[in-house]
Amino acid sequence: MNYWIARNKEKIGPLKLEDLSSAGIERTTLVWREGLPTWTPAGDLDELAWLFNDQPAPEPEPKAPTPPRPYRTYYRPLDQHPTEQIPPQPPTYVGWSIAAIILCCMIPAIVALVMGLKVGSRYNSGDFDGAKRASDSAELWLIISIVAGLVMLPFSILLQLMS
Repeated sequence: MNYWIARNKEKIGPLKLEDLSSAGIERTTLVWREGLPTWTPAGDLDELAWLFNDQPAPEPEPKAPTPPRPYRTYYRPLDQHPTEQIPPQPPTYVGWSIAAIILCCMIPAIVALVMGLKVGSRYNSGDFDGAKRASDSAELWLIISIVAGLVMLPFSILLQLMS
């Protein structure tokens, strides 16, 4: 717990409970900590009585243990053998899909983007086959988008020349 003391109209702190003895406070020194409504003389606080009665300082409060960091887990279907190696993540084609949205045919490229975004979540949840299917589907829709863009290119040039 942190304490602040007021000395010569100046706030000093935060100080730990065990550091208060070296701060040279007296019974009339004003002290504040979280939970106190106002600045209070140090002699009025029971938790600081050890400073004035030649008692040893109380043991510092034990810190709550920090929980362990979660680690990445892979969930496998029950029919897969646990010693089987984890396959590498299939490509997502997200970057290519964004480029196709900007440069080519928008609708199939958006479908390719959505399918590409499904790859990572399926892979991380252990659905390796689903991640592969989503990657294959993203690739197919990306190809459709590029072909559609190339087919529409001469027509758009022709329309530009006619107007």
